[in-house]
Amino acid sequence: MEIKAQDLLEEATAKLISQAGKDKELTSVLINFSFEKSANDKSWDIEYDLNNISKLLLNENHFEQINELHEKSLVDFENLKKEIGGQDGPEPTRFGDWEKKGITSDF
Repeated sequence: MEIKAQDLLEEATAKLISQAGKDKELTSVLINFSFEKSANDKSWDIEYDLNNISKLLLNENHFEQINELHEKSLVDFENLKKEIGGQDGPEPTRFGDWEKKGITSDF
């Protein structure tokens, strides 16, 4: 029986989402991701994004980088997100605006 890679990834994504509510740390990350998408005027539904991200697992060009992520925890990713920074609230460029040194301008 042949299993299509995309079907397998979609099943894995669905299984990950099904763990929401069972795993406190995972639930928090998934909820925050959904809220961030909504705050940036994007769909709160994260399944589409997670399916697209999962496609990187099949791309041999990304194998080395993805392999390095194997040892990372959700806390590591949250810390990286804080380290990278960015501003709080909706992304100003979502309307085609530009932000430089905290000032948003419209072109």
